Amino acid sequence: MAPSPQVFVSHSRKDPNLPFFLEAIAASPLKGVFMEFENIDLPWWKPIKEQVAASVAAFVLLSKPLEELKHTQNWIDFEVGLSCAEDKQVWVFEPQGQEVEFAVPYCTYYCIYNPKEPSEVKRVKWYNDMYSGVIGPATGLYRAPLATCPKENCRLQFHMMMMADVESFRCPSCRTPFRWNRLTQKVE
Repeated sequence: MAPSPQVFVSHSRKDPNLPFFLEAIAASPLKGVFMEFENIDLPWWKPIKEQVAASVAAFVLLSKPLEELKHTQNWIDFEVGLSCAEDKQVWVFEPQGQEVEFAVPYCTYYCIYNPKEPSEVKRVKWYNDMYSGVIGPATGLYRAPLATCPKENCRLQFHMMMMADVESFRCPSCRTPFRWNRLTQKVE
């Protein structure tokens, strides 16, 4: 029997929304790798590099405490850089109404979620199920609308995994605010 696919979870140990993601990943065959909770050998970068390479994607969990944790920010930057070098999809998850001052220069999927809404766990579980093959190939995720940051010195392209009631957000890379037109599915 083949092992379950895994996703590398780049996060802060102090993220108040970790239980949300632990629940969503536990409900799916997808294995979540949370290196900060593992007992890993030194040098730390080496097992992290191996786990990123073995993962189908990386999930970057933004949270307000992250803004004050420079050491953790450096590790998240390292993990995102490894993911980019390994050509992995990088998901940035940002809690609704809690814009976090942390730029993620490489992002393929951007998801605003409500950690207090139980149905949101099911939505994130659905993304996990696509990676694990439960409901179809991960290529189905490419049907998500593609957004391009309008800022000339950014122009990041990423897929929007939006909640119905979100109309504005900030680019995951340059953090420029802009509006999302749900009708045209374009950035304004």
